[in-house]
Amino acid sequence: MLSNSLIFEFQKMSFLSPYIQSLFFSLNTGFDPEQKFIKGIFLDTESISSLLPPGYNGSQQWYSQAVSDLRLVFNDVKKNLTKDLVNSGIKEGVFSWALPDAVMENILELLFSGSDLDLIEFILLISPYLERSLGNLVQALLVSESNVGDLDVCQDSLNQRTRVQIPSLMKDLVCLPELELFLGETLIRLLQILVGSPLSLNVRNLAWHGFLQPGEIPPNLPPVIVSLIASIGGVIKDKSLTINSRSLNSIDKIHNIQESLPQLILYTQTELEEESMVESLHPGQKLILLSILESFHERRMLRCLLFALPLLESILRSKFVAVNSCTIRLITAEATELYTKFTEMFSPNMEDGKRNLLIEHLGSGIMELFMDLFVLPEGPRLRDRISHGEVDLPSPPCSGKSIDEACSIVLHLILNVLHIDQENGLKKTTSSKWTKFLHYRSLFHPILIQNLDTSNRLVATLFRIFKSHKITYKSLTCDNKVSTDSTFSLEESFKEENFADFSKCLLALKPAILHRPRDEIELVTSVGLVVDAATLTSNNAAVTLQYKSVDFLAKKMRSRQRATYGRMMETFPGLIQVLFSTLQFIHLLLRNLNSTSHKLYLKRLKSLLTNLQNLASLTSLEKNKWEVVLVHIIQIQEVLEMNSPD
Repeated sequence: MLSNSLIFEFQKMSFLSPYIQSLFFSLNTGFDPEQKFIKGIFLDTESISSLLPPGYNGSQQWYSQAVSDLRLVFNDVKKNLTKDLVNSGIKEGVFSWALPDAVMENILELLFSGSDLDLIEFILLISPYLERSLGNLVQALLVSESNVGDLDVCQDSLNQRTRVQIPSLMKDLVCLPELELFLGETLIRLLQILVGSPLSLNVRNLAWHGFLQPGEIPPNLPPVIVSLIASIGGVIKDKSLTINSRSLNSIDKIHNIQESLPQLILYTQTELEEESMVESLHPGQKLILLSILESFHERRMLRCLLFALPLLESILRSKFVAVNSCTIRLITAEATELYTKFTEMFSPNMEDGKRNLLIEHLGSGIMELFMDLFVLPEGPRLRDRISHGEVDLPSPPCSGKSIDEACSIVLHLILNVLHIDQENGLKKTTSSKWTKFLHYRSLFHPILIQNLDTSNRLVATLFRIFKSHKITYKSLTCDNKVSTDSTFSLEESFKEENFADFSKCLLALKPAILHRPRDEIELVTSVGLVVDAATLTSNNAAVTLQYKSVDFLAKKMRSRQRATYGRMMETFPGLIQVLFSTLQFIHLLLRNLNSTSHKLYLKRLKSLLTNLQNLASLTSLEKNKWEVVLVHIIQIQEVLEMNSPD
């Protein structure tokens, strides 16, 4: 566990840097302005522009001055924005470009509840919709012919820009010149101040990376976001711009992870406190965790997940700092330094080259689960897709199966991370609640996906060889021992269940995936190409044998053709045997992938691939050159008989 002195220092600190705290403090001070900066639901851009510092350059000095000068605006909007005004805006449709009506109802409730937790949920909920919708707006600007004159670009240039990918990050979106030309300087500067670079208020990143604690969000900040979204909607409506939504992604692959885990059992709040699992938590983290548990048991799953994802990162960041004895600054959200995020926490080494002790502290099972959930491209990429608005979030109180499963897994992952002792690793316990994630194996690592795909094709090819050709082969068992005292005629003795056992054994092979060398992907890809070439060779040889046997039995062959047919009949058993031996070699390679000398095996695989590609051509009905086939069979045998490099 964290030492008592470190716990004390940790619990009294904010996760915000002094600079960010100073920006928030600026918004929390001041007085009620005499000048009005809001007209109904819309911001008065003319009045606000008079307060903006001139010469925007994105510097820390500019943002500090802007926030200080605009506190009058924030106070006025907070004072005068009412539920009735927001409801009138909903009826006018000025929010619909970004927020569905059902979501706006939830936003409205959070905005006026007065709860510190609700203000955090407000930021967590509204920012994905805003980010996605700004991207949709940019896309509409790039493809709308009606804006060509305004943007002062020719049609060819416009067509070229529409092929450019829309920036995926909010801070990049709000810096696009197209957006500023359409919205005007005042609205775009407000966007940059609220959700721009780390030098800005940057509330989206502060919330989604787990830095914000209850009570830290200035209460006059959320109303400005609502009025800003309405004001952008007003511009869109006035200019009659049609916006089409881009296609969304899905987190449905979370179901694959859920199925691979045993039934998860969740602690109640009382049990959690009895386990002393919250002893080392920051008071704000503890408050959020208890709120998450309450939401989970009340089946408010979207709220539960919105809080759980940032809390998991925040707790993991604290663990990272503790086990690696880092400066406690790495816990905070710095304006001039990179945040400590999942990328840094999952790296094998620290910036100074030292080993990252968090990896062994958590254990491979939990680390592989983290990678599957948040990092690997083929996985659900849960935090990224939800926080950047890439998925269709259900409207509360509904959730949906994927949200329910994601919430359950992330919450259990939080409790597992809390249960791991800093010095001793996992606490000795017989409770099944803390052993479920220890043996998790990745489902989405590219090595495993390539391995599974290759294994499936390998099994199919072996099965085709067994079932299609009369050959003699040695019995193969799952432990790769070869029986030397018995051979089997395929037609008489082969049993499909024997093959099924071998198939299960092969498909169960899963090498460790944490921080694997990049050349493994090339190795497994080469294995797949070898299997494909072996499959094609087997198919071509079978077709050629069938057609030529018909001609031979019908006595349609000339002398030279009969000689070629004779060479084929002599060579065919050796060809099938060498194909089978090649696939045995592939099986052993996949099985021992963790201990394989990749460069040496790559050289052997390339030689096998070249010979098999030649065989696929030579055994085809068109070429039918069996005298050369024998040469390549011998060369393959020589490659297979080479001593293992390991």
